[in-house]
Amino acid sequence: MDEAAYRRELARLEAERGTLGAWELAGRTLALERSRAARLAETDDARAVEHYLAAEDAQRTLGTFATGSGEGLASMAALYAIMADRARLHERLGRTDAAQAALAVETWQTIVDDPNGQGLPHQRDLERARGLG
Repeated sequence: MDEAAYRRELARLEAERGTLGAWELAGRTLALERSRAARLAETDDARAVEHYLAAEDAQRTLGTFATGSGEGLASMAALYAIMADRARLHERLGRTDAAQAALAVETWQTIVDDPNGQGLPHQRDLERARGLG
């Protein structure tokens, strides 16, 4: 999604904010921000990080609507997938920026520390990020 399309959709979401329910608004925001982040990750990692953070916020909002443990686990898995995308960008930026390398480690550590073990497959990602510093 290019910048103009992103801005149009964002303006449309803002205009509909009062008529959309929180769940629908979060879902549409999530889709918009993930799409923009993925496009920006091709050319501008720093800006893509901002959009992944917005997508994470939207996913957290969606997670508050979970009504059972299975839904909660699925929501956390979706959140960790977005965080992993962001962590990879922090790693790329961390090759030349120590602060970004630290953010990569912090993000992977958060994922790995999931109390339900969902993050354990990312242990190698954490170790790789630790090697940046």
